[in-house]
Amino acid sequence: HALWTAGGQHPFKNPLEAGLITVFESSKPVTSSNNIPELFSDNPDHYYQSQTAEPAYITIALPPFLRVKLTSYKVGVPTQQGQRKGGLASWLVFGSEDDKDYVLLDNRSDNQDLREPGVICTFDVTQPSEKYFRYIRLQNNGPTHIGQHRIIASAFDITGRLIIC
Repeated sequence: HALWTAGGQHPFKNPLEAGLITVFESSKPVTSSNNIPELFSDNPDHYYQSQTAEPAYITIALPPFLRVKLTSYKVGVPTQQGQRKGGLASWLVFGSEDDKDYVLLDNRSDNQDLREPGVICTFDVTQPSEKYFRYIRLQNNGPTHIGQHRIIASAFDITGRLIIC
């Protein structure tokens, strides 16, 4: 299921603001208007922008009783009122049970899908695991489409099989 809407069965709720997840960042956001809750917003004008870092990442922590076997994820590029704000070009997605040992689930290099403002794409994981994870990490792995080493993204959601443990 798409976690934030139970596969479209429920109206959208920002999972961070609803207390469904906790998120850790590699750095503080650039401005308070581009903070981490905006990454999960359903408003296409809202987005998250990290500080420049190599690597920049965000780690989503599910509640202690919940695990996901990630099958796909959704990520978007901010609309920015028509300004060119290219999103991620090269990134990695990892899963972890303990927030220490991470398993690579997806690796995108010089991807062109997130180049244009307002685009939202769903990506299947390219290296699926049979494991269930409490932590999911999105990490930049090179410059964005505007040449910055940071995360610029919106509309992030994860899809997979959930278990209660």
